Amino acid sequence: MNEKVNMVSVGKIGMTKMPDNQIFIVLREISGILWKGIWNREHSIQWIQISENNAEKLDTIFGVLLALHRKSGKYCLFSRGLNNSTFYSWIVPDDSQSSVEWEDAKGCIGSELQICERRQGGLEAFRLDNYNIIWHMWTNPRTEWSEWQSLGGPSTSDFCVVNNAEGFPQVICVMPDGCIATRRHHNNGLWGDWNRIKEGNVNHIVAEQGADNRILLVALNFDGSVEVCRQDDSLDQWSKWERIPVNDITKIIAVRSCEGELRIIVYDKYGVTKSIYKTAYDNWEAVQTVAPSNTDLAAFLEWREYEIFRKS
Repeated sequence: MNEKVNMVSVGKIGMTKMPDNQIFIVLREISGILWKGIWNREHSIQWIQISENNAEKLDTIFGVLLALHRKSGKYCLFSRGLNNSTFYSWIVPDDSQSSVEWEDAKGCIGSELQICERRQGGLEAFRLDNYNIIWHMWTNPRTEWSEWQSLGGPSTSDFCVVNNAEGFPQVICVMPDGCIATRRHHNNGLWGDWNRIKEGNVNHIVAEQGADNRILLVALNFDGSVEVCRQDDSLDQWSKWERIPVNDITKIIAVRSCEGELRIIVYDKYGVTKSIYKTAYDNWEAVQTVAPSNTDLAAFLEWREYEIFRKS
């Protein structure tokens, strides 16, 4: 074990909540070494170095993604290969396994990869191919992965995936004309049609579930404005879009506490960070705050407490 204080990570940091409410973290240090650790807020993270088979095939700048297959209790790591292919490996949090065997999942990652922990216990991976079309694959109860299948529909440069109130993945994407379209998985096992839910001017989107499991969708427009809407109880309808009282925004994050409180973290072009929440009077309030760089890992994890520790 190694108690590293100033860990400098590169690319994506893999984090997921464990059944005992601790956070399992896997990250790649800027030196290229892969580490894993468990964080519970009361104690410092004891890092364990992970040896890797087939690591020479990976694009280490990508970092890693991490997700829990709840039906089996196993954790799955994802990364990107040098040829943009998708690689994965199963891993355990404790020190009984300090090595991973990267396997090629074949599908090409054009520009984005996202993993959804389905509420029924399985995992589903979503990626953009080189033509910006969304593909997905999923696990069965034995943790075996399916083949990749295309979701069809529009090409997109930006998308997100979140479970809806039925517990199935909902894919939301920004279309080339700046409109937002969504497609959801139904409880009969089939995917519905693509539906447009917002017209033009959208640059980036994020989504999160509230305490009622309805999706909060946040849109960052090209002019730096931010708008939000919620999924209706019917799941096929969405509320009217609301404008948030901020301007000149360049980045947005949506997070949720264990009590179900939703917050939007925004960064503007002047370097100012604000935390936005809904007041008891049903208004959106923006409070200036400070976000540390992820080069200071301890401060970065504390900042992401809403997103990774308290998420229910």
